[in-house]
Amino acid sequence: MRVGDEVTAGPFGTGKIVSVSRSSVIVKLDSNGLDVEIPLADLGHKGGPAPAGRALTPEVEHVIGRVGSGVADQEIQDCLAIEALRFGLVPEHKLEELTIEYSGLRQWIISRLPKPGGAQASLSQVCGPFGSGKSHAMAAVRHIANQSNHITARVEVDGEKISLAFPENLLYALWSSLSGSDLHPYTALLDLCRTAIEANQPPPNIAPRGIDRIQDNYITARQLRRPESLEDHGYELNAVMSSSDEFTASDVARSIKNNPYISPYDVRVRRMIGRDVESRPFDFLEALIGYAKLSELAGYAGLVITIDEFEMERGSAYQDRIIDLFNTLAKYWKGDLDHPDVPLSMFFATLSTDGSIGDRVINRLVPEDHEGFYLLPVWTKQHRREFSRSVFDLYSRAYGVDEAFDAAITDRVEQTIVARGEGGAAVMRSFAKDYVAALDSTYRPMPI
Repeated sequence: MRVGDEVTAGPFGTGKIVSVSRSSVIVKLDSNGLDVEIPLADLGHKGGPAPAGRALTPEVEHVIGRVGSGVADQEIQDCLAIEALRFGLVPEHKLEELTIEYSGLRQWIISRLPKPGGAQASLSQVCGPFGSGKSHAMAAVRHIANQSNHITARVEVDGEKISLAFPENLLYALWSSLSGSDLHPYTALLDLCRTAIEANQPPPNIAPRGIDRIQDNYITARQLRRPESLEDHGYELNAVMSSSDEFTASDVARSIKNNPYISPYDVRVRRMIGRDVESRPFDFLEALIGYAKLSELAGYAGLVITIDEFEMERGSAYQDRIIDLFNTLAKYWKGDLDHPDVPLSMFFATLSTDGSIGDRVINRLVPEDHEGFYLLPVWTKQHRREFSRSVFDLYSRAYGVDEAFDAAITDRVEQTIVARGEGGAAVMRSFAKDYVAALDSTYRPMPI
């Protein structure tokens, strides 16, 4: 599945993929233009057979009926949020309502975002036990960053194909999720270049030595001034800039050079990761730095990246590659390299390892007592009670339930979780799914 693919988005109908992660995608629905997060298991290619995922439930049919009946956007958003929770996903458009102690988390996130002037690059670690809501916190980071005029990118590493060991794959996963105001999902990186070019910004200087890949691609993008040239070559150039394997750099360069309205002498199309293995960690770093700088030149406050499930890297068979790349990142954040300081913030979601708090690799730069360290608490019964009340309020609006909050339903879910052997510190995702299922069985929303 790629950004731009036309798909069947589970029970919500057809749409186009605008963002891809390891286990789900964001799809812009054809029916109403809303973005919804869909598990990969519930996707199918548009016009093909239906995905072999879950069948339509009465609850889902209820949502579809309401979406098509002219109800208010807010009601639709409430319905889609409940559907996300039912699938175990984070409803990013309802984060403020569904995040426990949101104000404190928000204040910390804002303190870690890039700011104009001074040292701008920062590294942060969000740590917590399994099920404490790290993915939820990463979603909050992106939500708050986008509200603050930053652009964001996200990735969930798996220790295999999506890993620091394979920087080109990691970059493609990141740039496929790039989000920000006025960015188009299929040409987001090229949009940054074009906006900066229209503001008469000079090509950025990123690489202190060797090939400056960001600068060369920026100069090439500057040649696509004519609408026809942009239409002919924009998508292909953006694909190379985003580390997609859909086109080769030489084929794209040849196509642009053959355009009679473009000077071939100013066309240099570069992949972000070169062939020299020893230089790849620096190529990766310069891609991050370069696009953060481009975001600034385009008028944004900076680039914010979230890397989730970092603990998966521990099982990778390519530990030497991971360590080499991370050491290069560490040197940059310590100020040991002569690359430019740019508005770039990276947030890693980690599990505690080896009996310590935080990940032993990230702890080298962001230890427990560092201002960039945020420890998520184990969910208590009170946390779950507050969360279930918020979900119930959302559910009531979505399905027109005219009842008071019933704490007994929360207690039944607690008992179910304990019976499964998950204990009192129930995982957030599992609790959310079970609680919505309990609400369904209690109130049985039917199509209106």
